[in-house]
Order: sequence, then structure tokens, then C-alpha cells
Amino acid sequence: MTRLLRDLVHPVLAGDRMLLTIVGVLCLIGLVAVYDAGSFRAEARSSTDYLFRFAVRMAIGWGALVVAARFPYRRLREAPVRWGLILLGTGLVVATVGLRFTGLVGERSGAGRWILLVQPVEIAKLAVVLHLAHALGPGWDRVARTPRRVIEALALPGVTVAALALQPNYGNAVVLTLLTVYALVVAGLPKRWLAVSLGGAAGLALLGVAFVHRISYRVHIWLDSLLHGDVPYQVRQGLIAMGSGGVTGQGVGGSHQRLAFLPDAHTDFIFAVIGEETGLIGAAVVLALFGLLAHRGYAIARGAGDGFGRLLAGGVTTMLLIYAMINLGMVTGLLPVMGLPLPFISYGGSALVTNLAAVGVLINIDGQKRDMNDRLRRLRRS
Repeated sequence: MTRLLRDLVHPVLAGDRMLLTIVGVLCLIGLVAVYDAGSFRAEARSSTDYLFRFAVRMAIGWGALVVAARFPYRRLREAPVRWGLILLGTGLVVATVGLRFTGLVGERSGAGRWILLVQPVEIAKLAVVLHLAHALGPGWDRVARTPRRVIEALALPGVTVAALALQPNYGNAVVLTLLTVYALVVAGLPKRWLAVSLGGAAGLALLGVAFVHRISYRVHIWLDSLLHGDVPYQVRQGLIAMGSGGVTGQGVGGSHQRLAFLPDAHTDFIFAVIGEETGLIGAAVVLALFGLLAHRGYAIARGAGDGFGRLLAGGVTTMLLIYAMINLGMVTGLLPVMGLPLPFISYGGSALVTNLAAVGVLINIDGQKRDMNDRLRRLRRS
């Protein structure tokens, strides 16, 4: 049994242990923060209800990490695996639009985001990263020789972003757009085409602000808060929480804002609870951990042995960072509220499992590179 367990986790431990430690610490912070923020919620069946459910999902997520770390990442580009993930992710996102008013789709804040107890966008984001790594891995110069390959590369992100906008789920649509831009830049998209692409994206964003009430309302509130100090209730309560934490915080379990004052304290605004309980020091630790995650993730991307691995590792790392930066930006009032969770810390199921699986892919890429280097060293010695 011990040997079986050792063989099972060996590919995980053979990878970047610093990355594993960073993610493990973030998950521990998440467990404590979810317990503190969720223990007083009216719908909780007990003070440990949210903690127990989050711990179960975290265990599933670490299982997914182990599986992803053992599965050779180059096999992810094989058609059955790649298209299976695409159909499961983007297919279910499209299904949430078509089935929205049938009772099969769960809604939150007027957006149909869940189907079959799963939030499909969490699978779709990995599918898009994988697709872009496969399609653009050879480099833009080679891809652009055939217009069909360019269309194929951009079709999936375009369809997924359009379906998310129809849910509506504009926050995740922004994330996938940024991920697509990142992949194009890394693949070597010429500057003039990059300028055209960014101009088109900016034009669509302006049209959304001008004609979509949901977008214009949030942007208007955000601009009012920046220019006139008219901060919306949720952001104001989050800022009060972080401000009352001071340098050292109120102590773990000492948050007052979690007592029904701060909406979504256990999900989107969990960083405010961390700031209140652990102060500037605790908030800085969280920021430093995400900074270290970026450092290790991009180091793995640079060391990957092929273009597919570089884009895949870089895309996964960028995905996690975009979610973290947007969440921290909206909690502090620097960005509009988009309803995006803080990776590994916010309460949730689909996001937590897919984010941990994404870390498993990073571990896999790093582990295979290390194995290759070990073989080369043994060959040189022999």
C-alpha cells in the first residue's frame, strides 16, 4: 500500500516542489478563510458546513492534480483528448444559453451559469488554453501561412466568448479574451496585427458599455467610485473590512464584516475577510504567494521542451494570474465588480477543481523536462 501510494504521487513530487508548496499554502489559507466567512451564513446548516463542502471539493481537486501530473502533457494535444475537453467545456457553455429557461440551468445574479451542478466555463477555460497552445504552438509565422489554420485557431475562443456574453458572464468573457491575446503575443503575432486585434476588442468593449445595460451600469458605478468616491455597498464594506484590519488584523475569526454585512464574503470578496483578520501582513502574504506562483509558472513555461508546452504552461499560469488580479482589483475598488473568484481561496467547486488540475499540468510539464535532463546527464556520463 505504501509503495502504491509512493508510485502514485512520485510524478507530483518529481515536479516543482516550490510550486506545490505555494499552492498548498494558498489552499490552507482558503480553508481557514472559508470557515471564518461561511460559518455565520444563514443558509449554512452548521458552523462547519461550508468548510466541510470546501474540503471535499479540495480533496477532489488535489486528486485531479495528481491525475494531471501523471498524464503526459503531450498527449493532451491528441484529438480525442483535446476535442473531448472542448466539447465538454464549450459545448456545455453553449448549452447553458440554449437551455437557460428550461429549468436545467442554474442562475446567479441573472446569469445562467450552471448545468448539471457544474459551471462549464471552468472546463471551457482549460479547453481554450489547450486549444490555443496546440494551434499556435508552431509559431505565428507558420500558422499564418494557411488562412484556414488562423480561422481554426481563433474560432473556438470566439465561440466561447460569444456564448459567455450571452449567458451573460462578461467577467469570464474578458478573461478568455485576455488569454487569447496572450497566446497570440507569445506565438509571435506581428505588432500591426496585434494593434488591430486590440483595437477590435476595445471597440467591442465600447459597444458593450454603450448598448448593454448590465455592462454600462457596472462601469458607471465603477467610474463614479473612482472619480467621486461614490463607492457601491459591496465594495465599501470590503474596504471597511480591510481598513479595520490595520497592519496585524483583528485575529483569525475576528471579522465583523462576515456577519452578513459583506455580500459574497466566502466567495468573490473573501480577500476582504483575509485583510480584516490578518491585516496588511496577511494580505501581503497572499500577494507574495501569487507573485511566486507567477515566477514558478513562467519559469516552467520557459523551460518547456517544445512550443506546445511553453504556450500551455504560460497559458495556465496567465489564467490563474488574471483571475487573481481581477478579483483583487474588484475587491479594492480598482476594477469593476465582475464576480470572479480568487484562485484556491474562494469557496467553490468547479473553479477549485479545474485550477488544481491546471497546476497538475504545470507539474507534468516541469517533471517531464526534469526527466529528460536526467536522461541526458546519464547519457553523457556513460
